[in-house]
Amino acid sequence: MTEESSDEPSPSIFTQDPDLTCRVFLLGAGFSKPAGLPLAAELLDQVLDVARTRWSRDGSSHLERDLERYEEYLADTDPGQVFDLEQFGAWLDWEHTLRLNGSDTWSDEGNRSTLQLRWAIGHVLHRATPTDIPEIYLEFARRLTASDVVLTLNYDLIMERALDDVGLAYRRFPSRYSQAGDTDSVVDADHPPELLLSKLHGSLDWVHRPTQPGFALATDPLVQGPRPDDDPLLGVGVVSSSDLDSYYDDSNVWWGTPPILMAPSTAKPLARSTLVPLWDGILPMSYMRGSFAAIGCSLPAGDPYVLRVVHHIATEIGVSIDHGNKLPWPQTRMKVVDMRKDRVAIHELRERYRFMPEAHTDFVLDGFSLDTLDEILPPRP
Repeated sequence: MTEESSDEPSPSIFTQDPDLTCRVFLLGAGFSKPAGLPLAAELLDQVLDVARTRWSRDGSSHLERDLERYEEYLADTDPGQVFDLEQFGAWLDWEHTLRLNGSDTWSDEGNRSTLQLRWAIGHVLHRATPTDIPEIYLEFARRLTASDVVLTLNYDLIMERALDDVGLAYRRFPSRYSQAGDTDSVVDADHPPELLLSKLHGSLDWVHRPTQPGFALATDPLVQGPRPDDDPLLGVGVVSSSDLDSYYDDSNVWWGTPPILMAPSTAKPLARSTLVPLWDGILPMSYMRGSFAAIGCSLPAGDPYVLRVVHHIATEIGVSIDHGNKLPWPQTRMKVVDMRKDRVAIHELRERYRFMPEAHTDFVLDGFSLDTLDEILPPRP
């Protein structure tokens, strides 16, 4: 059996330690909005601008051509339907999964339009990332501890750069092992504590290793230390920050070394994704977590598995608080954070999170900012 539990501080230590908080944070697109990054509704136009600029002139804009085909499909099947990026992404995913292009199916990762969509998304987000990380992210990172877990559905590098700037150690892969084998692995309990930042939908600086012939892109491995030979994460490489500009300047790399990110889609191919191992260890012993906060995540219909995870963590923490469990860290009120001013929008958000235990949950509806940070994540004593 693989030992996966040593990332959890021992429950037998009942003297509370201020460095042990053991909280879980879920970050959605709204978390990155204060940095100037686009929300999903704003992303499509910018992605299409990239497609027109980069690929239209030489006739290789597969993304634009498939968008036209999709609009014709909607006109035939559901005239009047409002265009939705995740529905379009699902249309592309189903075309690939069902091999509707026959022998022209481009690759195991997706057809040409999907790969162009992924590179264009990464390009837009990379170019939109500010050189100086706004103070809200730096202060948020200062209030985290190495015992916390940050789950993010975002592809951008805002969280990484904030953690780097404040000097909080972190890793972007599940447990670090001292030894690993096909049937059992031992977690490295002697390694210094580090926050787990799990990028569940991938990252704009991740590509497959080794790269395709003809694309000499140097990468570092995502995982460190011993790993089981069958760990899919062994095949993930990280483009260095110094090379990201050139990577997103070269619009030809979309087919040779596309970024590893799950493009918006209501049919995300989660079961066969390289990224599945990133979920390891998230759900076990959720009742021991110090708290949970969802920031800028509206639980979109395209991510039903995220709803499953949030429901599990939040309900277990609620039951634990009700039972008065004694833990090495306090269990504090949970948070749902979003910018919602309209009464209908507020009602919609509360309905989506209706399973959150009312007695232990606060809704912060003024968004993620320095003005609301004390309410979201109070400073540690």
